[in-house]
Amino acid sequence: MNTSLRLNHYWITCADGLEALLQEEIEQLGTKVTERKAGRLIIEGTLEHAYRICMWSRLASRVLLPIHTYELEHTHDARDVAEELYEGAISFDWSLIFAPQSTFAIRLHAEREIKVNTQFATLRAKDGVVDSFMEAVGRRPSIDTKQPEITLYVLAGKTEHTYCLDLSGDSLHKRGYRRYMTDAPIKENLAAAILQKAQLQQRNPEIVLDPMCGSGTFIIEALMILTDRAPGLVRRFGFNGWHGHDRELWLSLKAEAAERHEKALELPLPKFYAYDADWEAVKATRENIIAAGFEKVLGQIQIEERTLADWPDFSAEGKTAFIVTNPPYGERLGDKASNRSLYLGLSALLQKHFPNQYAAIIAAQIEQADVLAFEAPETLRLMNGKLPIYIRFGSIKPEKVTQPFLATWQAQPIEMEEAQDFANRLQKNMAALKKWATKENVYCLRLYDADLPDFNVAVDLYGDRLHVQEYAPPKTIDPEKAKNVLI
Repeated sequence: MNTSLRLNHYWITCADGLEALLQEEIEQLGTKVTERKAGRLIIEGTLEHAYRICMWSRLASRVLLPIHTYELEHTHDARDVAEELYEGAISFDWSLIFAPQSTFAIRLHAEREIKVNTQFATLRAKDGVVDSFMEAVGRRPSIDTKQPEITLYVLAGKTEHTYCLDLSGDSLHKRGYRRYMTDAPIKENLAAAILQKAQLQQRNPEIVLDPMCGSGTFIIEALMILTDRAPGLVRRFGFNGWHGHDRELWLSLKAEAAERHEKALELPLPKFYAYDADWEAVKATRENIIAAGFEKVLGQIQIEERTLADWPDFSAEGKTAFIVTNPPYGERLGDKASNRSLYLGLSALLQKHFPNQYAAIIAAQIEQADVLAFEAPETLRLMNGKLPIYIRFGSIKPEKVTQPFLATWQAQPIEMEEAQDFANRLQKNMAALKKWATKENVYCLRLYDADLPDFNVAVDLYGDRLHVQEYAPPKTIDPEKAKNVLI
């Protein structure tokens, strides 16, 4: 096979929803996108273009070089996909791509309409590669599913199977700095996509804040963007064992990336604030920042254990700010009421401390994002692994100043037996929730939700603040009577 004929055609994969942003990024890197599909872009370019994407793409998942296409003669329902994959693999001389001394692994992806036992089909594709080596050179390569020198990505299709060399090796979202994990972290390339969609660099903020920083992914990705740090600078790739690898070209691109980063580190940086209520998350953030190579700029990063109720007074600083965070949601937090309370509390704090500043907030449900007080908000839906997430972008509305209620008449206290019942219920709910809230570091919660028929209100606690809302009465109730229920 003449491999040079195929070195101008590559597939770049990404998470669902990132295709448009990835195309914009790739074109900024000087590469032409010829086709855009769900979760995949097809590009035309040289090996240098492919290497640059490996080095510089913050959003891509994999860079694939299609090596061999096996066209199918029959596509009936009773087809044996696993055997087709074996036949496709053995029909190509893989010794032209890598040496039998190299270790390799197969990553199989089947199109949705293809019904196949993925584990067994992967084994059969592997058998085909091994048997191809035995026929060609009389030796076979070894399998290493954890850290292979060569990764072959196989796409099982309806009319053909495509065998690709995965130049990225591991997924490109793995930058090599995440030494410590927290619950449900966001992937690095999704964090970078959110920062790029929010135009972090163009906004040139003086403050970058993540109030629920988890393992520090947003802070680190922001540092990488603002210091012109290539995400592929220190990680391993999947092309070192490939016969077509141009080592000199790769080393020159690596030297260029290192030089750009060193120059950018000489420029002023914003002040970074990484807060979390969990001490383990604070520790993870600090260690991951050091692992990412940013120990020199730790003086610009305040990493502290703080709850939402324990923020310093940012409003007094009067600086331009950029806020981004991935609040705990779903199983990490609890029920929907707790989720909503958290987002309401966060929104109130943002309005108080950062009016008219820009923010990007992740939510698991669109209803959570809807309570955020943003001007002209934008929403982006992405997949974080198998979990759909919504990112709400926008400028934070200024805090409304609430004036005391004034009446032309002298208000008189109203004594009701039910009022004591209401007070007792609040105390009971608080006692029941206090232990759980302390253990889980929850500081925004729903204390009361129309538990008693005469007090049809919701009471939410945000740190040291209470927010009381009255539910709309049924249409059968006289509006004038309803107006005086709580006054």
